[in-house]
Amino acid sequence: PFVGFLHSLDKSDRLKPAKGIFFWSRMMTKGYKLEFTPSEQNEIRRLYIDEGWIVQQVADHFGVSFTGMKNTMNRIGVPLRDAHRKWTLNPHAFDNIDNEHAAYWHGFIYADGHVTKPPRSTLQVILSPLDTEHLQKLCDFMRTDMKPKKQFYLDQKTPNGRIRAGFTDVHLAARLRETGIVTGRNTLQNVLDNVPHHLMRHWIRGLFDGDGSAQTNQKTIWFCGEQCLVIFLRDYFAQHAGRNPTLPPFKHKTANLYYLRYKGGINALAVVDCMYKEATLWLERKRNTIDNWPVLLSRSEQVRKGWITRKNNRLAGNIQTMSTHADR
Repeated sequence: PFVGFLHSLDKSDRLKPAKGIFFWSRMMTKGYKLEFTPSEQNEIRRLYIDEGWIVQQVADHFGVSFTGMKNTMNRIGVPLRDAHRKWTLNPHAFDNIDNEHAAYWHGFIYADGHVTKPPRSTLQVILSPLDTEHLQKLCDFMRTDMKPKKQFYLDQKTPNGRIRAGFTDVHLAARLRETGIVTGRNTLQNVLDNVPHHLMRHWIRGLFDGDGSAQTNQKTIWFCGEQCLVIFLRDYFAQHAGRNPTLPPFKHKTANLYYLRYKGGINALAVVDCMYKEATLWLERKRNTIDNWPVLLSRSEQVRKGWITRKNNRLAGNIQTMSTHADR
C-alpha cells in the first residue's frame, strides 16, 4: 500500500526511483529523481542561462515541480543564481555593445543608473513618473516581464514619487562594472574600450537623456558629469559637429560636477544633429522640447522675413485706409 501511494504522487514518466532508503519527510526530495535526456539537459541550460528564464518557468516548460527542476539543475551542473528571480531577465544584454540600443541604454544607465557594490549585484534605475514609458522600454530591452514600480519619499522635492526598476544578477552587475558603470569615476577608459566609436553618438544620446537637459526658452543644450566626461564630450563634438574645441566647462559650486553648455541655434542644433543622426530610440519628453524650438533662420533670411512682414503690414494698412475712405 505504501509503495502504491508513493507512485500515485506523481505519474510523470520522468520520475525514477533513486538508490537508498530515506525517511518519509525526505522521500519526495531525495527518494526520487528526475531523468532528462542529454538534449533536454542542453535545453535546460539554454533556457536558464542564455534566455534568462527563472527556475519555475523552466519547470513549467518541462511539466515538473520547482524543487525537482532545482535539484536537476544542481545535478547536471547548471550554476544557479544567487537568488531565485521572480521575473525573467537577460543578464547578457551588455556582453557585446554592438548595436544602437545596447549603446544607448549603456549611456542612459551610466547617467541615471546605479550598480550596487559586491557582494550585492543589483542594477537600479529611478526616474520621474513622467518617464514611466521610457523606463518600460528599458525593461523590454532587458527582456523582463517586470513592470516599473512607483515609490514615494518623505521629502518635498518628490511629491509625486519616483518610478523604479531593479535588475538583480551577478553576471549583469559584474559586466556593467567592467564597462565603466561604477561609483567614483575618474576615467572613461572602460567605456571607450567597450563602446565602438561608430556607436558613440548613441551612447552620448543615452547620457543626454539621463543627465542632460534642453531648455525651452532658448536653444541651449546642457551636459552634466565628472570632468573627464565633459572634456570627452567637448572633444567629440569638436571633431564630429565642428564645435569649439576649447569651450570651457562650468564647475559646480559645491559638488565635484561639471557642466558643458552649447548655446545658440547654430551650436545647439549642430550637437542635436550629431546625437540624433540615424537614431531610432530617445526620450520623447526631451526630443519634443527640441522639436518645438523655433525654426532657425540665417541673418539674411531674418532680414528678408522682417522686410516682407513690414511690407505686408503697410499693405494691410493701406487697404484699411482705402476701406475707411470708401465708407465715407
